[in-house]
Amino acid sequence: MRAQKTTKDYSASQRLARLSQDAKTILGHFFWFGDHSRAQLAAATRFSLTKVNSLVSTLSSAGWLEQGEILESSGGRPSGSLRLTPKEAYLLCVDLGAHGARVLVADSAMNVIARKNVPINVLAGPNRVFAQITKILSALLEAQKIDPKRTLALGVGIPGPVDRRQHTPVQPPLMASWEHVDLAIALAEEFGAPAFVDNDVNVMVLGELWSDRRRFQGKGKARPEAEDWLLVKLGTGIGSAIVIQGKLYRGASGGAGEIGHVCVDPTGPICRCGQRGCLEAVNGAAGMTRMATEAAKEGASPFLARVLRDRNTISTLDISHAAKEGDGYANAIIQQMGTNLGNALAGFIDFLNPRKLLIGGGLSNMDPRLLAGIQQGIYGRAMPLMTRDLVIERTFLGADAAIFGTGVLAFTELLARVQP
Repeated sequence: MRAQKTTKDYSASQRLARLSQDAKTILGHFFWFGDHSRAQLAAATRFSLTKVNSLVSTLSSAGWLEQGEILESSGGRPSGSLRLTPKEAYLLCVDLGAHGARVLVADSAMNVIARKNVPINVLAGPNRVFAQITKILSALLEAQKIDPKRTLALGVGIPGPVDRRQHTPVQPPLMASWEHVDLAIALAEEFGAPAFVDNDVNVMVLGELWSDRRRFQGKGKARPEAEDWLLVKLGTGIGSAIVIQGKLYRGASGGAGEIGHVCVDPTGPICRCGQRGCLEAVNGAAGMTRMATEAAKEGASPFLARVLRDRNTISTLDISHAAKEGDGYANAIIQQMGTNLGNALAGFIDFLNPRKLLIGGGLSNMDPRLLAGIQQGIYGRAMPLMTRDLVIERTFLGADAAIFGTGVLAFTELLARVQP
């Protein structure tokens, strides 16, 4: 007679898949908002208290939930909270950039268990990079003595458009050899858990959304402002992600937000995509270093001239250093680029009317004048109605937005998956 399977015989992802949709709704609420009491869960999900008690009992028995802290009393008897059980299951997170990767292991409550940043060259091709990533993830799991069966899901962010239906890169400017490579399938087969891939800016905004909800709406607190956001990443390229009424908007095929290749100057410099005058070629890192190189050659900036003479090239980091040293021309470049970006982004603000504009990516931290220039450009060009309540600020998680966002991607996509 065949022995009946017990909970221990199933992997973490299989255990989650066996839950009812209502139970997954409860888990998703804990993931996004943190500790809650039963009464708060009933109010948030609109389930009856009886139903909430039943679902909580099921999830607690299965090991997904545990007792949390005692919540502040609102006049009656203090109530105990519930929370996701730490170290019950694990998320494997990869933020793949043009020149490196951030790798992180988190539990299902998004507590960081282990992490590592490594130099990786995506131009080396998918096979070599895949081997590096799997080796690092396996080493982190082994070092923490984590049973691979407790891997819940994997999330990966990549610097390029991702086809929403195929889950593969499509004409990624930085990763030409990666087109249509099914990284999700390869990782799922390697680690025995579902894997999900998305554009790096999309996962950034997921990380910021999760962080914002945990900080402002956790434990029953509501934040008054609407979750209509535009996040713009300024790095090697320029990209954006759109949140409409609290949900990431990916577009019909997954390419929404590719603003870096919107033409702002038909006669401008050739972009890496092959077209002329793209936003990132004119007003991104390439445009900034081009202006700095011209200034150095003309002798307008002694600091940059010295850098060019010593190294025969100028980076955005050199411009940042020059600005900190008081170089007037470097400061002018940063301010001008910020204003130019703001002028371009004003059109997207008018089109989308977001409540918040988040600026992230490596360039966002180079100098306060950049953000000031962006604000000046937007407030000077966008319609007053669109800017009246607009908040413009840098990402809260900074360089960690994408790596946390891959964890959010993995958990939420797994919850949303419909089992056959």
